[in-house]
Amino acid sequence: MKKLVLKITSLALAMAFLLSPTASASIDDSGQSQKKGFATSKREGLEFKRLQSWIKKCREINPEVIGWLSIPGTSINEPITFNAKSNEHYLKRDWRGTNYPDLAFSNWAARPATATYVDSRTKFGANWKSGSSRNIVLYGHNWNNLREPFVIGPGRGPDGNPLTMFAELPSYKSIDFARTNPHIYFSTGEYEGIWRVFSVTYVEMTPRFNYNSPFNNNTGFANIIKEWQERSIYTYDFEVDSSDRLLTLSTCTRQYNVGEYQRFIVVARLLRDGESENDQVRVSNNPNWKKPVFR
Repeated sequence: MKKLVLKITSLALAMAFLLSPTASASIDDSGQSQKKGFATSKREGLEFKRLQSWIKKCREINPEVIGWLSIPGTSINEPITFNAKSNEHYLKRDWRGTNYPDLAFSNWAARPATATYVDSRTKFGANWKSGSSRNIVLYGHNWNNLREPFVIGPGRGPDGNPLTMFAELPSYKSIDFARTNPHIYFSTGEYEGIWRVFSVTYVEMTPRFNYNSPFNNNTGFANIIKEWQERSIYTYDFEVDSSDRLLTLSTCTRQYNVGEYQRFIVVARLLRDGESENDQVRVSNNPNWKKPVFR
């Protein structure tokens, strides 16, 4: 009986922190620097030790919880799962591992929120740059914020239902949002990750553009960085090269009239030594961004 009470108490505590409000970013949008296109980002209440504690508690529920993702300016603040065998595993499962085999994609309002998860081909090493994949790809559903004009930040979609999972990711289509939220936080239970956004775009899902490869070797990695920069609807004022590690966030869109073979993508790179999440980042429109080609 005592063991049962302890187990129930542990689960209750886990649910309490998971259901707590999303920590909000403290944004420096004061005056002139904002007008010049600069942005800074500062998280509150998301210190790495706290994230590690949350991840540990989630792993007690599901050992396949690999890390925690938080995007300031949104309600995206959640555990991330990883199944090394299949990208289909969490397509109809939530982060706890609960399976919903009869989940009907045609009736989204009746669906539970499913997990955001890491591409199954990903490698995790001793740290981000030792044994880990060069490109960490995260997938999340978007069921009701699929076309411009997008709902920006937390809220409800055009259908009146709440935005869940990656439905708030298209907030980055707003240049004001992109300027005030240039950093994304994705950490594993073992090492911290602060990532600086450098590309926001739409892509076609074709073998020609292998955007979601983990790039576990050098082949094509420099080319994909160049491609992301050319495709980005914004231009960023910092360097990205093949020595960096990337975080790619991928979700559904229906912006183009081509069915399901299209994605909205946000790509960031890991902060380099000497950089800070409080650095100023200049974001400007890219008038010649490379648009997706559907064939």
